[in-house]
Amino acid sequence: MNYNEAVEYITKKSKFGSKYGLDTMRKLLDKLGNPEKELQFVHIAGTNGKGSTLAYLSSILRCADYKVGSYASPSVFSYNERFMINGNNIENDELAELFGVVKKAADELSECGIEPTAFEIETAVAFMYFFKNRCDLCVIETGLGGRLDATNVIKNKLLAVITEIGFDHMQILGNSLEQIAKEKLAIADGCPLCTVMQKKEIMPLFVNHLMTYFATGFKGKEYSLDGQLFEFENEDYFIRLIGDHQIQNASLAVLAAKVLNDNGVFISKDAIHRGLIETVWHGRFEVFKRGGNVFVLDGAHNADGAVALSETVKKYFKNEKVGGVVATFADKDYVTTVKTFATCFDEITAINAEGDRALDKVKLYETAKDYCHASIGDSLEGSILNMAKKYKTVVVCGTLSVLRNARSVIENYDGQK
Repeated sequence: MNYNEAVEYITKKSKFGSKYGLDTMRKLLDKLGNPEKELQFVHIAGTNGKGSTLAYLSSILRCADYKVGSYASPSVFSYNERFMINGNNIENDELAELFGVVKKAADELSECGIEPTAFEIETAVAFMYFFKNRCDLCVIETGLGGRLDATNVIKNKLLAVITEIGFDHMQILGNSLEQIAKEKLAIADGCPLCTVMQKKEIMPLFVNHLMTYFATGFKGKEYSLDGQLFEFENEDYFIRLIGDHQIQNASLAVLAAKVLNDNGVFISKDAIHRGLIETVWHGRFEVFKRGGNVFVLDGAHNADGAVALSETVKKYFKNEKVGGVVATFADKDYVTTVKTFATCFDEITAINAEGDRALDKVKLYETAKDYCHASIGDSLEGSILNMAKKYKTVVVCGTLSVLRNARSVIENYDGQK
């Protein structure tokens, strides 16, 4: 199996969707010799901020001289970025090799009427990758929820981390915050838990967990488009990622590093500081300055993510007119999301997202025009360029699926001639 065959294989598998439960994942890993049993993990769940928190903590551990595997999805700019060691994407040849091994095991299960999903196959590839390369620590995030997520087969958990919980994937996780929180809290069974202050109706669930540490008292001190200085537990830190929510995510990562240190994983103060400074996480309020314009890429796709984005736009582009190029999925609460986007954008141009789940841009436009000036874009590139003629600042958001192509458009932009 070569690289293109591997990507084609997993793309076809993805079309069959997901199913939740751990039995198939356990059977697949048994076929592969249970590589996960030889690894140590930090397990991350939550509604928003999982990826950023993973990036901060992985960078901190790398700066502490550990060999760190990280596994997160979805990818934004390259499929390979789902599987990283020390911040570097898996190489094409190694990815193809590991997919070949896992596909063989999955095919054997298929012959018995057991069909591993795309996410289960990818998770197995991640574990094989980290085992083969003898990673000291693995920082992984759940795909969806926690209790029945394929990643929750792992046993050697040093720590669980749960970011802020809100409403998303209600058709699977439940229609109340309590139901959603219980699904995510299941990753913390038997290990310490680091989290943030959650919404009041679910705080008792976290307080009652026997080993819970809360990241509280953080505050921003200075900010610009180049980064933020903030204080947490009487110490100043600097991050390059932008937005108040990133201060919360970074503080959570610092807390996680301190708890790991207290439990035998040595991490110096210097490693924490350097790790935060060196953290890069693409597609999350990522700023590009090109040809006299400022462009922002942000994957905000649910209610809480939209609030974080809108507050950040208002803070960093105060008294400026801002244009938004928006795409989203039909299975999201796009009405709430678009309504929130309209509070920070002077105009929304609706475009189609990528994939079968995409909300038609006409329907998106019909929603947006009730809340702000709106238009229908002909294409992603045309929409970005048209917005750049009208507004100095242009934000592309609503789904991660369009950000790779949007970035390509922006990187080739040299201003309106």
